[in-house]
Amino acid sequence: MDESSSSRIRLWKAGVTMAANHPLGIGPGNWYQTIYRYIPEYAGKDSHSTYVKCLAELGVIGMAVFMLLILQSYLNLRRVYEEARDLPPPDEEEFTQFYFAIIVTIVIFLTCALTITMVYTEILWVLLMLPVCLKRAIDNYEIEHEGLLR
Repeated sequence: MDESSSSRIRLWKAGVTMAANHPLGIGPGNWYQTIYRYIPEYAGKDSHSTYVKCLAELGVIGMAVFMLLILQSYLNLRRVYEEARDLPPPDEEEFTQFYFAIIVTIVIFLTCALTITMVYTEILWVLLMLPVCLKRAIDNYEIEHEGLLR
């Protein structure tokens, strides 16, 4: 294991210890000021994990809300997929492609979040809102085409 890998693991362990010591979190943006208490030689270093930073800074409640937002995004996408199956073929294919594109993008992004800190980046929150937008689009489609659906 090289220095980069071992330092990430040490930072993650320190983040989990922070969360254990402060179950409600150390506060948003306080990672850099707090990490030196756990690993003095890593003062000012980033967590290199969206999940560890979220847990350490926002606590178990913040982490639970984050996980619920991810779950809600998935559930919205599943509803879109199920509703799209009842649409006429060209529209069914279009909504299904949007569903697939969004779910693949979110899965890739959340996988990258294992080793990159992105909890405060706008793109994460935009991606988690796209399923809501797609659900709204299919709801509007169904209202506009009421009576024409098979």
